[in-house]
Amino acid sequence: MKLNYYSGITASSSIHKWEELLAENVGQETRILTRKSLEPSGVVLSAATSLWLPVTQQRLFEFLCDGNCRNQWDILSNGGSMENMLLVPKGQHEGRCVSLLRAAVSL
Repeated sequence: MKLNYYSGITASSSIHKWEELLAENVGQETRILTRKSLEPSGVVLSAATSLWLPVTQQRLFEFLCDGNCRNQWDILSNGGSMENMLLVPKGQHEGRCVSLLRAAVSL
């Protein structure tokens, strides 16, 4: 499963060739790439941008790891809070884990 994931997101494979999508309203700092997917059949779209932030790497990492701040940067949270459903440890270090999240129900 990991091999399929990595081969799907890297540009080194001749099987999964990415093509750059040029758009009028997108600046030079943003890249949009597409590739065809055989299983499941369809198109994979990847968009990325970069920017300079006037903070240390450690501060940025702490901000991104803080579940209470997630609604400030995660577009999928739609401005709402996220609920941690499951933590899967990925090593000995306490902070190394994969989180399964869902949008918190707001009444």
